[in-house]
Amino acid sequence: DTTELISSMGIQKAKQSPDKLFIKSMLAGVFISFSGRFLIIVGDGSAPLAQNLGPGIQKMVQAAVFPIGLVLIMNTGAEFFTGNTMIVTISTLHKKQDGLILLFHGCIAGNWFVCLAVCLAITSRDFHSKVVGIFLPIWLVVSAEYEHSIANMFLVQMGMMFGAN
Repeated sequence: DTTELISSMGIQKAKQSPDKLFIKSMLAGVFISFSGRFLIIVGDGSAPLAQNLGPGIQKMVQAAVFPIGLVLIMNTGAEFFTGNTMIVTISTLHKKQDGLILLFHGCIAGNWFVCLAVCLAITSRDFHSKVVGIFLPIWLVVSAEYEHSIANMFLVQMGMMFGAN
Protein backbone atom coordinates (compact mmCIF):
# COMPACT_ATOMS: atom_id res chain seq x y z
CA ASP A 1 0.00 0.00 0.00
CA THR A 2 2.82 2.38 0.86
CA THR A 3 4.60 1.98 -2.46
CA GLU A 4 1.31 2.37 -4.36
CA LEU A 5 0.64 5.62 -2.51
CA ILE A 6 4.17 6.84 -3.22
CA SER A 7 3.83 5.84 -6.90
CA SER A 8 0.68 7.93 -7.21
CA MET A 9 2.47 10.87 -5.65
CA GLY A 10 5.29 10.43 -8.17
CA ILE A 11 2.87 10.91 -11.06
CA GLN A 12 1.58 14.15 -9.54
CA LYS A 13 5.09 15.44 -8.84
CA ALA A 14 6.30 14.64 -12.35
CA LYS A 15 3.43 16.68 -13.82
CA GLN A 16 4.18 19.86 -11.87
CA SER A 17 5.03 22.95 -13.85
CA PRO A 18 8.68 24.03 -13.54
CA ASP A 19 7.78 27.41 -12.04
CA LYS A 20 5.73 25.87 -9.20
CA LEU A 21 8.40 23.24 -8.60
CA PHE A 22 11.06 25.97 -8.39
CA ILE A 23 9.08 28.04 -5.89
CA LYS A 24 8.25 25.01 -3.73
CA SER A 25 11.90 23.93 -3.83
CA MET A 26 13.07 27.35 -2.72
CA LEU A 27 10.58 27.20 0.14
CA ALA A 28 11.99 23.82 1.19
CA GLY A 29 15.47 25.34 1.18
CA VAL A 30 14.28 28.11 3.47
CA PHE A 31 12.76 25.59 5.90
CA ILE A 32 15.95 23.51 6.00
CA SER A 33 17.99 26.69 6.50
CA PHE A 34 15.82 27.68 9.46
CA SER A 35 16.46 24.24 10.97
CA GLY A 36 20.18 24.52 10.33
CA ARG A 37 20.34 27.92 11.96
CA PHE A 38 18.30 26.67 14.92
CA LEU A 39 20.69 23.71 15.29
CA ILE A 40 23.65 26.12 15.41
CA ILE A 41 21.95 28.36 17.98
CA VAL A 42 21.06 25.41 20.21
CA GLY A 43 24.57 24.01 19.80
CA ASP A 44 26.13 27.25 20.98
CA GLY A 45 23.81 27.38 23.98
CA SER A 46 24.31 23.76 24.92
CA ALA A 47 28.10 23.89 25.31
CA PRO A 48 27.82 23.35 29.10
CA LEU A 49 26.09 20.05 28.36
CA ALA A 50 29.13 18.91 26.39
CA GLN A 51 31.46 19.96 29.19
CA ASN A 52 29.44 18.28 31.93
CA LEU A 53 27.85 15.28 30.21
CA GLY A 54 29.93 14.75 27.07
CA PRO A 55 29.65 15.78 23.44
CA GLY A 56 27.16 13.03 22.62
CA ILE A 57 24.48 14.61 24.78
CA GLN A 58 25.09 18.01 23.19
CA LYS A 59 24.79 16.47 19.72
CA MET A 60 21.50 14.78 20.68
CA VAL A 61 20.08 18.09 21.94
CA GLN A 62 21.12 19.82 18.72
CA ALA A 63 19.68 16.97 16.67
CA ALA A 64 16.34 17.29 18.44
CA VAL A 65 15.63 20.66 16.79
CA PHE A 66 16.75 19.90 13.23
CA PRO A 67 13.71 17.78 12.17
CA ILE A 68 11.55 20.92 12.30
CA GLY A 69 12.59 21.75 8.72
CA LEU A 70 11.35 18.46 7.27
CA VAL A 71 8.17 18.67 9.36
CA LEU A 72 7.47 22.05 7.75
CA ILE A 73 8.31 20.74 4.28
CA MET A 74 6.07 17.68 4.54
CA ASN A 75 3.15 19.66 5.97
CA THR A 76 3.22 22.65 3.61
CA GLY A 77 3.68 20.93 0.26
CA ALA A 78 7.19 22.26 -0.30
CA GLU A 79 9.42 20.14 -2.55
CA PHE A 80 12.51 18.48 -1.11
CA PHE A 81 14.95 16.94 -3.60
CA THR A 82 15.81 13.83 -1.59
CA GLY A 83 12.18 12.85 -1.03
CA ASN A 84 11.22 13.65 -4.61
CA THR A 85 14.07 11.52 -5.93
CA MET A 86 12.75 8.56 -3.98
CA ILE A 87 9.12 9.20 -4.92
CA VAL A 88 9.72 9.60 -8.66
CA THR A 89 12.06 6.58 -8.72
CA ILE A 90 9.46 4.36 -7.05
CA SER A 91 6.77 5.64 -9.42
CA THR A 92 8.96 4.93 -12.45
CA LEU A 93 9.92 1.46 -11.21
CA HIS A 94 6.22 0.66 -10.79
CA LYS A 95 5.78 1.66 -14.43
CA LYS A 96 3.31 4.35 -13.44
CA GLN A 97 5.18 6.78 -15.66
CA ASP A 98 7.90 6.79 -18.26
CA GLY A 99 11.07 8.59 -17.61
CA LEU A 100 14.50 8.61 -16.23
CA ILE A 101 14.98 6.77 -12.98
CA LEU A 102 16.46 9.25 -10.55
CA LEU A 103 18.66 6.96 -8.53
CA PHE A 104 19.10 8.12 -4.99
CA HIS A 105 21.61 10.94 -5.06
CA GLY A 106 24.40 9.26 -3.24
CA CYS A 107 24.19 6.24 -1.00
CA ILE A 108 25.42 8.04 2.17
CA ALA A 109 23.32 6.96 5.26
CA GLY A 110 21.82 10.46 5.69
CA ASN A 111 19.87 10.22 2.43
CA TRP A 112 18.54 6.79 3.33
CA PHE A 113 17.19 7.99 6.67
CA VAL A 114 15.71 11.13 5.13
CA CYS A 115 13.84 8.93 2.64
CA LEU A 116 12.66 6.77 5.54
CA ALA A 117 11.35 9.90 7.29
CA VAL A 118 9.53 10.96 4.10
CA CYS A 119 7.94 7.49 3.78
CA LEU A 120 6.81 7.55 7.40
CA ALA A 121 5.34 11.04 6.95
CA ILE A 122 3.51 10.05 3.76
CA THR A 123 1.91 7.02 5.38
CA SER A 124 0.95 8.77 8.62
CA ARG A 125 -2.71 9.55 9.04
CA ASP A 126 -2.50 12.47 11.46
CA PHE A 127 -0.18 15.38 12.17
CA HIS A 128 1.32 13.96 15.36
CA SER A 129 2.21 10.69 13.65
CA LYS A 130 3.87 12.64 10.83
CA VAL A 131 5.95 14.60 13.32
CA VAL A 132 7.12 11.45 15.12
CA GLY A 133 7.76 9.66 11.83
CA ILE A 134 9.95 12.53 10.65
CA PHE A 135 11.56 13.28 14.00
CA LEU A 136 13.05 9.88 14.81
CA PRO A 137 15.04 9.21 11.60
CA ILE A 138 16.22 12.82 11.29
CA TRP A 139 17.22 12.92 14.96
CA LEU A 140 19.30 9.80 14.31
CA VAL A 141 20.92 11.28 11.18
CA VAL A 142 22.07 14.40 12.97
CA SER A 143 23.03 12.67 16.24
CA ALA A 144 25.11 10.05 14.44
CA GLU A 145 26.72 12.76 12.29
CA TYR A 146 25.64 11.21 9.01
CA GLU A 147 25.95 13.65 6.16
CA HIS A 148 23.14 14.81 3.93
CA SER A 149 24.19 16.79 0.89
CA ILE A 150 21.03 18.87 0.52
CA ALA A 151 20.86 19.89 4.18
CA ASN A 152 24.58 20.66 4.16
CA MET A 153 24.07 23.28 1.44
CA PHE A 154 22.92 25.63 4.19
CA LEU A 155 26.23 25.23 6.02
CA VAL A 156 28.23 26.17 2.91
CA GLN A 157 26.24 29.39 2.54
CA MET A 158 26.60 30.20 6.24
CA GLY A 159 30.33 29.65 6.03
CA MET A 160 30.57 32.01 3.08
CA MET A 161 28.58 34.64 4.99
CA PHE A 162 31.18 34.43 7.76
CA GLY A 163 34.17 34.71 5.45
CA ALA A 164 35.02 31.19 4.29
CA ASN A 165 36.21 30.70 0.71
